[in-house]
Amino acid sequence: MIVADASFLIGLADAEDVHHRAAVQLRAGLRGRTVLLHPLTLAECLVGPARLDELQSAETSLRTATVVVEFDPTSPARFALLRAQARLRLPDAIVLDTAIVHGAGIATFDERLAASARTRGLEVLGTA
Repeated sequence: MIVADASFLIGLADAEDVHHRAAVQLRAGLRGRTVLLHPLTLAECLVGPARLDELQSAETSLRTATVVVEFDPTSPARFALLRAQARLRLPDAIVLDTAIVHGAGIATFDERLAASARTRGLEVLGTA
């Protein structure tokens, strides 16, 4: 299993994104693996489509390509702790927590998130 972050999914969807080519290659390597998505990461990925009046089609596409995990009401404290310890932005702390809880790796182009995941022994795809 792999937890997708917004940098990977936005790069995948936007042909003009700096990570588009790498995201397409990464997706090809994920065939057969379950891709998890936290609902707050889903919301982050839908901001651009909402601005373009493409919200519904983008949400359908993301929900078809991933498994959106349930929101755990006990998770905010874990998010805060990870954010404080790793000095991550909240969206990245959420991705990291999701990976830890589900025993999954992470697909990201964010170097700080990747480094935090690696220090915790998680598989990281998308960055060197």
